[in-house]
Amino acid sequence: MKPMNTSISFAKSSSSRHVHVKSGVLAALVGAVAVCGANADPITLVAGTAYIAPTGHLDLTNEGLVLRDGATAGRYGVYNGYITTGLYNGPGGYWDGPGINSSVAAAQTITAIGILNNADVGYTNFLGVAVLSSDILIRYTYFGDIDLNGVVDAVDYSLINAGFGTSGGGWISGDLDYNGTVDAVDLSLINPSFGAPQLPGTVGLADGGGKKSSLVVPEPASLGLLMIGALGLLGRRRKSA
Repeated sequence: MKPMNTSISFAKSSSSRHVHVKSGVLAALVGAVAVCGANADPITLVAGTAYIAPTGHLDLTNEGLVLRDGATAGRYGVYNGYITTGLYNGPGGYWDGPGINSSVAAAQTITAIGILNNADVGYTNFLGVAVLSSDILIRYTYFGDIDLNGVVDAVDYSLINAGFGTSGGGWISGDLDYNGTVDAVDLSLINPSFGAPQLPGTVGLADGGGKKSSLVVPEPASLGLLMIGALGLLGRRRKSA
């Protein structure tokens, strides 16, 4: 039987800030739209894996997603691909394409969907969910919030500086526009969010959340050089209507 074109909404309950998908598989099938209702105190979806058909949409709005299959070869690349199509392949601009997208980010210019393999950052708790080193972490956040702690700070500048000029490293290396390379456009995306307030639902992450100590803050002088070097670069280019 063919999958029906359907929509499903995930809402926050009064007793929990995260929702476990009962079947273990989060699926958006042909023409389906799964929408996480935007909340002042965002929820976090938790699933064993996710499948999104070429015309399916998972609208994260301002929420987070934990996927438990990061140890399976190729899954990070699959989810990174879902986010890339969600960013670029929509009819109206950015973040309205099939895959993993965000109607909240689509209405703004400084927010995005970021993705990390937790093995790279080592969180023990992510948006209220106890996480393993093999989990894949996805969330609505600022362009430039490379460690997904809900704020753009010195650690993020250090990471993008280390990744500048590299290819294939993903969001953790500073590839904020998902084009495969960390370049001047990525540097231009991080600056507008620097100093913006920490996003709701991320208390504790800015203080570590168990994050690896190897993600260190650069010296203030080094941070100043990074920011000065990024000034004057091209800003984010929007698609014409």
